[in-house]
Amino acid sequence: MKKLMLAILSAVFLSLSTAANADEFRTGKPTGAIDSITWYTFYRPAFGLVSFQFGDYPEMMIAANLCESLVRINPDFSLTPGVASWEKVDA
Repeated sequence: MKKLMLAILSAVFLSLSTAANADEFRTGKPTGAIDSITWYTFYRPAFGLVSFQFGDYPEMMIAANLCESLVRINPDFSLTPGVASWEKVDA
């Protein structure tokens, strides 16, 4: 049993140590205009309205990555202008 476990762990370590570099999977620099883009996303059916209420469905990922945000939420949850701007007026 110990030999089997050692063989499995060795195989896992070997496969992880020879994994491809992340840069090999990145898209290169553009060389010109393109005709179309195919964007692959996972698909899962929406269960009720929960996923739509929170924007948790594949189509939102594409819109979020292709469209500039009106407002950006910072890591400290403060807001900064994106495309939009605002002025705070004391009333």
